[in-house]
Amino acid sequence: MASSSSSKAQAEKIRSVQGMLFERVTKGEYDLAVENTRQNRLLSSHM
Repeated sequence: MASSSSSKAQAEKIRSVQGMLFERVTKGEYDLAVENTRQNRLLSSHM
């Protein structure tokens, strides 16, 4: 009984962590894309 309630709490904890990570990754990927675009522009202007 105790194991099932703790595993449920664990699952909810994991879900909330995944949600936070997903938001962070989405923002991180956006920032990365912006940074890559900026660097690509710099590279192409040097050629």
